[in-house]
Amino acid sequence: MLINHRTKIGIVYYPRKEEMLYFKIWHKRKMNGDLEMELFDIFTEGYKDKLDEKKDLKDYLEEKTKDELIGIYGRYYLAGNMNDIDKLKEIKGESKENIINKIINLIDTQLISVFQYMNDNRMEQIKNIANDDGFSTFELGEINNFSIDIMMKLHLLGLIYAKKKNEKTIIHMPNFIKNKIRNIEGNFYLDYYDDLLIYLKGMTYTYGVIDMKKAYEYISNEIPINFNKFNSIVLFTTYMELDNIYFKSPEMVLANIELTEDQISKLANRKIKLEKYDLKFFKSMADGTYMKNLKEYKSFRNYLKNNFRYDLNDYENLRGELIQSYSDIAQVDERKALQALKMMISDNFDIDDDEEQIMIGYINNIREKMPIWKKGGKIN
Repeated sequence: MLINHRTKIGIVYYPRKEEMLYFKIWHKRKMNGDLEMELFDIFTEGYKDKLDEKKDLKDYLEEKTKDELIGIYGRYYLAGNMNDIDKLKEIKGESKENIINKIINLIDTQLISVFQYMNDNRMEQIKNIANDDGFSTFELGEINNFSIDIMMKLHLLGLIYAKKKNEKTIIHMPNFIKNKIRNIEGNFYLDYYDDLLIYLKGMTYTYGVIDMKKAYEYISNEIPINFNKFNSIVLFTTYMELDNIYFKSPEMVLANIELTEDQISKLANRKIKLEKYDLKFFKSMADGTYMKNLKEYKSFRNYLKNNFRYDLNDYENLRGELIQSYSDIAQVDERKALQALKMMISDNFDIDDDEEQIMIGYINNIREKMPIWKKGGKIN
């Protein structure tokens, strides 16, 4: 089902929890050997298209299942600011041929609405593929002219078709798509898109769960956007990418990725007034500035520098796992949070039990100064 998937905002879309876990491992550890190959296999697991240079877009779409076609159609539907979910569901009753024709029409007329989410770097990579003659190749461990990120986005959108062969992925962009991309001029990227996402990320760090309308209320004074456009951006981006927030239907809320379905429902139905902060605060929560300015954090950073010659400011992903993720999980499950924290410490530091307790003490001091979800984001 398109509408009920749990997703994150950030790099790529995967609905299964184990794949989210692997994504986190990818970012918290240095890529090497078997782990790198394991991740590559996960991200390219569904790349089994029957490639043929003579095939065009319609040929490939006809080989998709109806559910896959509905997923592709839904992404363009949302990207085009058409966020009437009930109307979107109606497409299930249509024939496969009609859905294919609608997808081709949407790609023909709405491709720009997708590229509004692609910055200059992403567009350059997309054009690299469009300018390749025949097939393009992504090879693990080699220098490629496009990223796994772009490859997965384009595959989700039905703009490329791919087949994995060991450590290589062969992709084919149909000529219909290539010609449209080659003829595109100008920059369509939404200049407020990055700010919008980082504000929403900061809100989920602050509240755990926030109602979509409440999130819009906080944002709309600074970002000139109507609610339908806001809703459309959140839905499309959520179903395309991964990060630290996801959209949850039918509650119509944004939630922290560490939460379970039951926990989201409980927090969404809490009878408490949310502490209102300005957008600069949410941004500082999302980019780590709030945390870095705490004297407790500075003490922990100095401890690591003095004892391990390790500057925590240089390791964003480790900092996020040791402090932010621990703080998030601990708000709903202390035992699970402590287990995860000890594993992170063990993976990254060669220390004994006494030193581990000292480190946990520093981290708990920081955690006590983070927003408390059960108190509507208030800070002790």
